[in-house]
Amino acid sequence: MPRRDPNRVWELVDRYRALADRFPHFGVCELGLVERFGQRFPILAGTYGTGPKRVIILAGTHGDEIAGPLALCEFWERESGHGLAEQFQFAFLPLINPHGYARGIRGNGVVDLNRHFDRPRSQPENDIALGYLRRRRAELLVSLHEDVTSRCFYMYESGVRDRRLFSRIIADDTALLDALESDGFAVCAGDHVDGNYNRSGLVVSNPGAGRARRSGALEPTLMRLGTIRRVVGFETPGLQPLADRIGQQQQALRHVLRSFLV
Repeated sequence: MPRRDPNRVWELVDRYRALADRFPHFGVCELGLVERFGQRFPILAGTYGTGPKRVIILAGTHGDEIAGPLALCEFWERESGHGLAEQFQFAFLPLINPHGYARGIRGNGVVDLNRHFDRPRSQPENDIALGYLRRRRAELLVSLHEDVTSRCFYMYESGVRDRRLFSRIIADDTALLDALESDGFAVCAGDHVDGNYNRSGLVVSNPGAGRARRSGALEPTLMRLGTIRRVVGFETPGLQPLADRIGQQQQALRHVLRSFLV
């Protein structure tokens, strides 16, 4: 389990502010402050790029899934000067659940936020996040998660209805999973992961299905609102070393963005 450390929230905040100072077309703003347990943390939003492809990236919905927020921050620090601004328009929430992240817990200390996005007024974090994302439209949403009890990587793919496009996307997702295995990372091979049918590391889900609608999760909520058309979710294995998980998140994110340009 991650250590309890409020300073790590401020470390991320400082790194994002430094990025905004360093790179043109990189913006960071404070959407709001959330106070719990005597501590007040900001929820940040970022934008980057002026290109034609619109992408939303989410990280840190669950506070104990620490690889996603760290991987996304490192991704910007390494990639922001390498042509992405001309190719994409990014909008991203780098740490939706700062109190959970500070305490090393899944929820915010009250509830699991990702079971309450269908009731945003119940939690200020969700209200802030949905208020921001409702004003955005994107062809692709990438969601960085972890399975803290897993030793292997798997991913979700949902939203695409066009048969020809779907066929190409599945082939590309398979290429990503093959690349991770070639690099020595374990990919989940069991029949099921987290109650979903698993196709050798790929879970193709339907955000309109009853289970998804009832889950209160952010991604199907945004699908129903018409904010996004396609969701790709990464689940890195929490039982592997943190450096490996960060590397898998970054490799997967780069792969999906490259394929999205085609």
